[in-house]
Amino acid sequence: MRVAVETDLVQRTVDRPPGPEDGLPARLTRIIDLFPTRRAAAAAAGVSVDQIARYMAGTSAPPFAVVARLAAAQGVSLDWVATGTGPTRNAAAAAGTGLEVQGLVPAPEAGWYAAAPLAVRLPALPGASPSATIAVMAPDNALKAAGIVAGHVCFCVVGSPLVQGDVAFVRRADGRAALRTVREATEDELRLEAPDGGTESLSHAELSLVAAVLQVRRKW
Repeated sequence: MRVAVETDLVQRTVDRPPGPEDGLPARLTRIIDLFPTRRAAAAAAGVSVDQIARYMAGTSAPPFAVVARLAAAQGVSLDWVATGTGPTRNAAAAAGTGLEVQGLVPAPEAGWYAAAPLAVRLPALPGASPSATIAVMAPDNALKAAGIVAGHVCFCVVGSPLVQGDVAFVRRADGRAALRTVREATEDELRLEAPDGGTESLSHAELSLVAAVLQVRRKW
């Protein structure tokens, strides 16, 4: 279970002096194991699943930006990643404060995902109510034209007016969710840009939540 892995990560870091087995590949593996799947870790890092496997095996050295994205997605201290000593978790993550970041796990239906909380929290968006704000990590590069790629965190605010071209976090009544570009918002339905470039229309009865993306965190 993810909680057990995370607990082991903390205990082994704090209670046991670092040894030869605690090199960077081993520490990266522990971080990657906190993700629900290797694909989710790859999406957070902005690399392929095969590249993640090479980092874990130690056959390829990850760039700093990749290490930073993986660590930030799970609230892990970069100092610990670099040295294997000191606190494992960032202060905000350890304290459990801030906004809980939601990850999007691929579902059988193309373009829609299952939302799952990641083990990381970020400071609330200034000027927006924390209770109305949802932090969502982009799972892929489908919104690259809007400046959002895999690993970016979108701060989405419920109740913000939607206009054509906005990106929004949409959750259907059946629980499936996605980050999508809005084509039109009417009194009767929400029209979204579909993954194939077409238009997907959802009535208000088919929606449980719509939150406009007001800010994107691109760097950690």
